[in-house]
Amino acid sequence: MFVVWVIWWKKYKGEKMLKEVTIEKVEANEYPHFVKTQLVTAYRDNQKLKWEMIVAYDSVHIIVFDISTKEFLLVKQVRIPVLVNDASSKGEVYEACAGLVDKKTSIKQIAKEEVLEELGYDVDIKNIHFIKTLKSAVGISGREAHTFYAEVTSTDKVSDGGGIDAEDIEVVKVHISKIKEWMYSDKITTDAITLFLINYYFDLIKRDKII
Repeated sequence: MFVVWVIWWKKYKGEKMLKEVTIEKVEANEYPHFVKTQLVTAYRDNQKLKWEMIVAYDSVHIIVFDISTKEFLLVKQVRIPVLVNDASSKGEVYEACAGLVDKKTSIKQIAKEEVLEELGYDVDIKNIHFIKTLKSAVGISGREAHTFYAEVTSTDKVSDGGGIDAEDIEVVKVHISKIKEWMYSDKITTDAITLFLINYYFDLIKRDKII
């Protein structure tokens, strides 16, 4: 019911809705750009092991909370692998703001730029707080996922966000009173890091250690 209401409200307000994506074909990629594969040979005692893995970038993930509206600022976008594996979902995934570590600057600066590009908020870098570095996709890549918590206010908003270049991103706002229902709804497709970040926020509250 929550999702249906959000769709109706966005149409009523004329806000951005994601474009539908359809899959034409899935085939081997002979010339990978972002994700390359490797075959690893290893030994456990005297037992020879073969393991396929991918070579990918590290990433940043930022849970953003608007303290003036008491809303979590999330993104929704079509993730092609999700669409391939679950066509009924339309590939639409709700996530914390995130991006690749693919430039020569600080991790926190990359996090700041992702918040600006995807959400449209120019957050002061001192309000972006490092949480911890996780290991992501440990069975196939084991790359580092750097997680952050950021607070913004309505005055920090400088654009509508939505991503850059070919990105098609919808900004989603969920009030703190609805976020638990949102997290556990079967109608919401999300990822483990986003759930970790939202739970981190509530752990802060419970410990009375709000940044």
